[in-house]
Amino acid sequence: MKLSVSAGFISIPACAADEPPSASVHMGDITAATLMGSYEWNAGATGGSREEALVPPQAVEMEELEAVDVEAGADASVALEGGENAEIDVLLWNEQSVQEELASGTGEFTVPSEEGEHIIEIFADWGEEGYASYTLFIDVSEEEEDEEEG
Repeated sequence: MKLSVSAGFISIPACAADEPPSASVHMGDITAATLMGSYEWNAGATGGSREEALVPPQAVEMEELEAVDVEAGADASVALEGGENAEIDVLLWNEQSVQEELASGTGEFTVPSEEGEHIIEIFADWGEEGYASYTLFIDVSEEEEDEEEG
């Protein structure tokens, strides 16, 4: 399988204590980076930072994100680099608003079964340390079936 990643995806090193950890999503044998959105972070040496960003559908368009190819119904999990103690919610967006909650608390979810492009928002909350939003853009293809002829 190929992994399509555009220049719009960013990665922040775990040692950057003035910003929240970076997030990636494991879907089957694919690991995809995410685009960090809005956050508030109070764990840094500077006493805290806050960043407002576009909502996920606007971020996908403005950053010209390229969708990551994923099989329908794949098991997925969110990984936070150096920020494991977060409560993680996963939301599926349409072009204007949240359409459905895919996961609450754990960051474990199932990729939508509907073929086509989907925008996913990951919201991680560390309590007093802060919160961060991340965007993932995927293109779901039909599950490949193993058929044996005989």
